[in-house]
Parts: sequence; C-alpha cells; structure tokens
Amino acid sequence: MRSSSCKYLQLNYQPNLFRRLALLKNYVMYQQFLLINQKHNLESYQRNSKSYLRQN
Repeated sequence: MRSSSCKYLQLNYQPNLFRRLALLKNYVMYQQFLLINQKHNLESYQRNSKSYLRQN
C-alpha cells in the first residue's frame, strides 16, 4: 500500500511541478519583456523630447 501511494503521489506531483515551472518561466519572460518595453519607451521618449526641444 505504502509504495503504491508513494508512486501515486509522485505521478500526481510531477506534472504539477512542470506546470509550475512553465508558469514561472512564462512570468519571468513576461517581466523581462515589460522591462525591455519600458526601456525602449523611455529611450524613444527621450529622443522625441530632444528633437522637440530642438525644434522649438
């Protein structure tokens, strides 16, 4: 009984673990994307404000 319940737990736990890892990976990639996007927006804003200040 004990060994079979242990196997059952391992089988049940493993996919959950992989799912959590995948979610974590997606979350990290999304955060990196947000950071890169923010940086890009900031750089383009700075460029635009510089050119705007030169024009006026």
